[in-house]
Amino acid sequence: MRRIVTEQPPGYGAHSSPAALAHPGAQEATPARAAALVAAAGFAGRQRDPEAQRRYAEAALAIYQSVGHKEGLAQALRILSSIAVVDGDLNRAEVLCMESLTLFRELDNRAWEAITLITLGHIILATGDRDRAFELFIECRRICQEVGHQRQLLWVLNTLGRMACDRGDVDEGHRLFVESLTLCQTLAERFFATQVLTNVSSTLAIRGQAARAAKVYAATDMLRAGMGIDRERDPWVASIREALGEEAFSEAWAEGERMTPEQAIDCVLRAD
Repeated sequence: MRRIVTEQPPGYGAHSSPAALAHPGAQEATPARAAALVAAAGFAGRQRDPEAQRRYAEAALAIYQSVGHKEGLAQALRILSSIAVVDGDLNRAEVLCMESLTLFRELDNRAWEAITLITLGHIILATGDRDRAFELFIECRRICQEVGHQRQLLWVLNTLGRMACDRGDVDEGHRLFVESLTLCQTLAERFFATQVLTNVSSTLAIRGQAARAAKVYAATDMLRAGMGIDRERDPWVASIREALGEEAFSEAWAEGERMTPEQAIDCVLRAD
């Protein structure tokens, strides 16, 4: 199953530890307590504790429903949707995510509308309905471009690039990865850049630029290692080793390992 994207805007849930529930005024059934519960649910999700996440989100949902707080209700529904995905209940996940999306639209909250569209798109993609998922991602891209939500835009561009490659349009996929990578560079977004660099190195290889692909992939390997991300090497790397020959591949790989993330991105952009 594909990973469901649930990125939050910068600053949201900054005090996301369950300790926030002990904050004065957060003990009664008020929006303040519900906000603390949502923050705690986010923390529990990052700690991979789905039961605690569910407990906090359901408690927040009950409070938000009782006081008629639409934005909080939308947030709680979005979290419960992501939990339903983990449970393997994609139908429930879709229903909850649609309810959340409807509320964000009623509130004219374009940032969270875009994020929720990304999440919904991945849920629909997991059900196998690629056409509908594609429409949702295109809608998300349009909103992000209209209102300047660059961080959400780089996510959806990368996803659209993967979908293009999956349907055999490698050139379009490469173009979308490069567009996403350019935004990563603008936003100094290193963590997500590792995903985009991995994807674009594969399209470089398919487009006949094996040496450049090896350099970019090696640089990405080093970047991941520096972040403590453990990831198996993609099987297609063996094909560029074979295409280049052992000596040329080793030279390209060693050069890539010496690159900074910025140099790896420049290496991709110079190829386009």
